[in-house]
Amino acid sequence: MHKVLIVGEHDGKALNPATAKCVTCAAGIPDGEITIVLLGADTAAVAAQAAAVAGVKSVLRVDRPENEHPLAAIFAPQLAALAADYSHVFGPSTSFGKDLMPRVAALLGVPQVSDLMAVETAYRFRRPTYAGNAIVTVEAEPARKLIATVRVASFEAAKAGGNAAVESKTLNVTLPSHTRYVGAKTGSTDRPDLQTAKRVVSGGRAQFASGSCALGFAGSVDAWLVPAGNSVTGALVLVRDAVESDPALATAAAAIANVYVSERPGNLGWCDALRSLALDASLP
Repeated sequence: MHKVLIVGEHDGKALNPATAKCVTCAAGIPDGEITIVLLGADTAAVAAQAAAVAGVKSVLRVDRPENEHPLAAIFAPQLAALAADYSHVFGPSTSFGKDLMPRVAALLGVPQVSDLMAVETAYRFRRPTYAGNAIVTVEAEPARKLIATVRVASFEAAKAGGNAAVESKTLNVTLPSHTRYVGAKTGSTDRPDLQTAKRVVSGGRAQFASGSCALGFAGSVDAWLVPAGNSVTGALVLVRDAVESDPALATAAAAIANVYVSERPGNLGWCDALRSLALDASLP
């Protein structure tokens, strides 16, 4: 049996959808048993949500005052201690996971496998490389503990309907004192978050310069960008080179609800996002 520990991402109130996507990835491991661990000051509410994710056998709550804020330096030694009982430790390939999981791997003295996008066997996976222009198959050594991040854009979120057991866990771990929480500042917005939006549309000069989508969308850019941007579950990204090539489009985009105008040029995921959008028959 392969015991998989998934690090749950949350804000103290709600479980991040990326965690349920990690569960879908872990469910592809043959003969796997999935546990979600939640670190925080009081994870009771989030634990109930995690227990309801289908496919999860158990949920561990590691509650202590030092875990109130998600500091990688504080979480990592606790996860390294928990990892002793598991063959696999997964985290989401979000800002949270990318900061945390390499530290866990370093403490355990094992390499990390990053951005899992498909499971072939318990220790063989596919992941993107060269900015998504190539997909490589990687195989980890079964004799060593597997630490990995999951490319959440490649997996659907596991459905609800689970009834996992919830257990509180106390760890006798000395935490570092060189890192402390000072504060966090985020801009307030009613627009969807790009990491959790169900549909993300992005593109650069190649997609926008001709006035229509290179993948076969009919009509002008506005014909399909505006409905997508107005969707309560969608997020639209207009990248810098498209804005610079058509200032009028940038002005129009700024007036659309749920539109993000990026300051950076486009990168990995443009075509994947557009192809996904093309499958939605409700959009032009």
